[in-house]
Amino acid sequence: ALMLATMCGLPRDIESNKVLGSELSNLSRELGYDIKKDTEGRYNVGFYKPYVCKVYLKRYNLPIPPQLQYVKE
Repeated sequence: ALMLATMCGLPRDIESNKVLGSELSNLSRELGYDIKKDTEGRYNVGFYKPYVCKVYLKRYNLPIPPQLQYVKE
């Protein structure tokens, strides 16, 4: 979630990342993708498929950054 926020110029504070991560998790489950998880310091971090991030951006009519433009399902 933090990397997507960074690429897209979205807020990167902890609360915003929690919301974004939750939305990406829900979308991942909806699309049938597994979510990889790890611990980063005291935080649980989710790793989302690039396609899920692209679908999220499209849903909210946000610009697709160059790193995700050619991502396919």
